[in-house]
Amino acid sequence: LWMVAVLAAGWAYSFASDAGTKRNHLQVTKLRSVATKDWPTGIAWSPDGKKIAAIHDFGRVISVWSSGGEPIASIKRDVTTGPYVGSSLAFMPDNRTILAPAPTPSHEEYSSLGLWDTETGALQRLVPPPSSGRIFQAVVARIFALSPDYSLVAVRPIDSQEPISIYRTADWSLIKTKQVWRSETVGLKPFLRSDVPGVTPAYEVMPHDFGETVNALAFAPNNDLAIGLISGLVMMGSDPSSTFFQFIESASTPVAGLAYSPNGKFIAVGTRNPSSSPPPKAHPAFLQIRDVESGNILVEDNTIPAVQNLAWDRDGQILAVITESDTMYLYRPFMDGSVHQSVPVSRGTSTLSFSPTKSELAVSTPNGVDFYSIK
Repeated sequence: LWMVAVLAAGWAYSFASDAGTKRNHLQVTKLRSVATKDWPTGIAWSPDGKKIAAIHDFGRVISVWSSGGEPIASIKRDVTTGPYVGSSLAFMPDNRTILAPAPTPSHEEYSSLGLWDTETGALQRLVPPPSSGRIFQAVVARIFALSPDYSLVAVRPIDSQEPISIYRTADWSLIKTKQVWRSETVGLKPFLRSDVPGVTPAYEVMPHDFGETVNALAFAPNNDLAIGLISGLVMMGSDPSSTFFQFIESASTPVAGLAYSPNGKFIAVGTRNPSSSPPPKAHPAFLQIRDVESGNILVEDNTIPAVQNLAWDRDGQILAVITESDTMYLYRPFMDGSVHQSVPVSRGTSTLSFSPTKSELAVSTPNGVDFYSIK
């Protein structure tokens, strides 16, 4: 089924909206920081929670530390030509291998993804993209998502007009490609379900049709894939015969953050302002958390600043949202009143990642990574 659908170390902060009471406040404490040459654009914890990695310096370097902040490795990605990428990063289940966008060397090696050994820094293998005839810089992964069971990876390359590719990690074979056409997304109504008779959108690829730009990817625990578009639409499901889910009718703000809850029952989406001047009646940036099956809205916030990124904690009880206002918002959607808090973070913060084993959050800064305890 597809549905369209900076705090000083040791200081504790407890901010909340008017919806909450003091007894519901989370205790947010900065624990430590690690430094990088330039701000990280992707952060990842190892599955056992003992390592953390960041890709930084415009994608040139991947740094790896222990969870306590001790340096383990510094991996240099060869980016002698082509675009600098690095908004996605993920450890594999062996807790040693890390997945990142492929190097972009000066010769014609058509690669999408690369895998590195975080103990030695050695490049283990390259994952080729689908044959497209495009120059090699265009097919390097810009964003990707790794499924919770580590069996699948979905990739969007640098060229936004290229299809999404889905790989099986057991042998890195290509399973399928998916192109989202503009004609698929015209005239949609909110929350259309392909399993409801009479509401499946009908479309055909028109002459001179063009691909929609994919801004975000996220896997559910059952390996359903969510695809967030620049138009504000989200596709969800396991079969690319596609229906769509529109989070806000006539929304025109690009999807910036997308994440399933750990149990797969809910999905969070955050948007940012268009890069160009917004049209007169454009919807402001917003955050929504919806029930995946019914489409019912659990949380909606259209007062939030433009979203940079978002992530659920390991238990699926807290959603952390980084915004362009140098503020992190913490939502607890399953508490009465949709309690949320705002916490100041370093200027330029753009990404974040919760530890898979403890109540700890890593947040990027212009000069490294800050670690917070959230309880």
